[in-house]
Amino acid sequence: MVRIVPLRCPTMQVNPQALRVIRERSGYTVRGLAEASKVSHASITRIEQGSQRPSPPIVKRLAQALDVPLVALLSDEEEVAV
Repeated sequence: MVRIVPLRCPTMQVNPQALRVIRERSGYTVRGLAEASKVSHASITRIEQGSQRPSPPIVKRLAQALDVPLVALLSDEEEVAV
């Protein structure tokens, strides 16, 4: 008998520094990115401070608004390329 075990999706943890650097290099203020991504400015501030862990759909909306690959926001690299 084969036992089927559901796969768990890995959690998506945004690198707060990467989000801030990419946002600034893209010319967005926190409020501007909030408008473009439909994510509240308070949430973006908390994500950049590392006190909030966004859901995968929010990470996707941020990446789309910033016009970067999703993985750019998940990077552990200190040097963030845009």
